[in-house]
Amino acid sequence: MQAEGRCTHDGHLYLNKQWEHIKHMQSGFVGWVVDHLPDRMPTILQNRVTVTEFPENGETPEFPPTYTKDKVPFNHDGFQGHVPMITIGRYGKILLKNRPSDQAFIAMVNASKKIIRMALQDIGPCCFPGTKIALPGCTWPKPYLQALGKAILERGVDLEIAVSNPGSIPGNLSPTEALYGNGWECADVAAEIIKTIQTKSTTVMTTQKTTRDYGASSRRTFVFVTSDRV
Repeated sequence: MQAEGRCTHDGHLYLNKQWEHIKHMQSGFVGWVVDHLPDRMPTILQNRVTVTEFPENGETPEFPPTYTKDKVPFNHDGFQGHVPMITIGRYGKILLKNRPSDQAFIAMVNASKKIIRMALQDIGPCCFPGTKIALPGCTWPKPYLQALGKAILERGVDLEIAVSNPGSIPGNLSPTEALYGNGWECADVAAEIIKTIQTKSTTVMTTQKTTRDYGASSRRTFVFVTSDRV
């Protein structure tokens, strides 16, 4: 995928914030100590940042230059056939409490009119291996599920979600290195969405499941949730 225009500009601004955080974490005595610790050594810090320059010739700057809009020509006319995008960058722990990107996802779902298509690794919480028992502190994202259920119930929006099969692991990696499916099947995802809809509703929920095989490491399960009003 190649992005151009305003979404690329937003991506650069997002990276500016990331590099500002890295530079802040690298500065001072703590940053100096962490930079000299082995990468695999655990620390009590909430996050850990180290930077390696290449090539190591003494001329490579430790941090990249800050992006400014005037460095890249911007085409305001757009391009025929291109797909418009809404950019949402999640800053994670860079912001202590506020999560504006999370609210933006919910706002987009609430603005849907016809169909929602989502491609996800998984939507359910991480589980104990071989079970459907969520790890302590891990829960289903109820605000998202409630927004999806409301779209189906109140506006008749169709929902298509692509999620990984339970236990999907690419290549010869271990579950701790790359685990795409947390253990939930498509029926579990559909059930959690349906739970958000009041049982007194006269809407009948129907689900369909199909699978497409793109190879052992990238098999995806498609969940289709629609509403039939009676």
